[in-house]
Amino acid sequence: MMCSLWGRLPGVCGGASRPHLQLLCPSLSLPTPAPKHLPSTPATHTHHGIKRTFCTNFYSLSPLSEFGVARKGRGMWAKGGCVWGVKGVRGISLTAPRHMFWEKDPKGGYGKEIKKSHKELIRDGLKELRQEMSKWQEEMNDKFDMDPIFVLPGDMHKVWVLDRQEALDKFVVTCDSDHGEGKSSASLTLSPSGHGLFSGELCTEVPKDGRITKAGYCNLKSIRPRKSFKREVYHNWIDFNMLEIRLRGDGRSYLLNITCSGYYDLMWNDIYTYPLYTRGGPHWQLTRIPFSKFILSSKGRVQDKQSPMPQSQVVSVGISAGDRSNAPFRLEIDYIGVYKDPDHTETFAYEMYTHEKFMLGS
Repeated sequence: MMCSLWGRLPGVCGGASRPHLQLLCPSLSLPTPAPKHLPSTPATHTHHGIKRTFCTNFYSLSPLSEFGVARKGRGMWAKGGCVWGVKGVRGISLTAPRHMFWEKDPKGGYGKEIKKSHKELIRDGLKELRQEMSKWQEEMNDKFDMDPIFVLPGDMHKVWVLDRQEALDKFVVTCDSDHGEGKSSASLTLSPSGHGLFSGELCTEVPKDGRITKAGYCNLKSIRPRKSFKREVYHNWIDFNMLEIRLRGDGRSYLLNITCSGYYDLMWNDIYTYPLYTRGGPHWQLTRIPFSKFILSSKGRVQDKQSPMPQSQVVSVGISAGDRSNAPFRLEIDYIGVYKDPDHTETFAYEMYTHEKFMLGS
């Protein structure tokens, strides 16, 4: 990682009129004798209008970036992780920069940018304008009607009923092969009985690219709800306390994911997870899981500092298949909904440790 922290240290060569600037970097950078065929006089380098002086006997032991390929340019060449020039030396590691506390993409670089011409954008926008206007009209009618919804104990609300193709279009299916990170495959179709069928085949074979270490996952995720004109909203389940799913499985275990993305990038990947165990056979099963049982995780890692699920900020619900078994899977889903159990009064099932101020829990 390229570091911008510089420390003013005494020069190690005697020809300088002022102390040199030496890089303070996590990589192992040590002042060592310069090669005999390179000059040992200090050189001046200008970067963003700031003039800095370097010494040729500053030698970096950090690995060379860009897969170890030496870069050759105008009067300079790379060796040992440093860039050496004919007139001077720049002791900066060329490793790719990494942002530690800032995320610029909510999908972590896995999103696909679809490029369209201005003509296609105008044409597609006019087609969607009629649909968005009808949505807006329905929203205005609901607002003026002011019909409040009262949730009574024992009430159940079906959020997604997977019985037609329009309902299946509200979900997105992804797997490791979509990004060149594996060979698994998955799809969401209508079963012969008229229900949503999440099926595919898991493959844990790791691609031989030297980058991927684990493979074998398939994921089903609902699309984020939006109001008219693409305004993002949340699922508000504050009046319910359980997630209810009617399904018919194959005896394998899956993972339920409830995404509760926050406004800041630190909370973009907040997902509450809980295992989903299925029974094999032809019979349907009704599964109810309290929201208090879900575990907070981020980017696949369980967080030390747990917190209850913000049920008023639910973005999506998903099901993941990744039990490390190289075999086909089949999960038939009737509906996904929420349920209010009057006998369940638990707020959160796990211990919440008290941390000192300014301490990060990860």
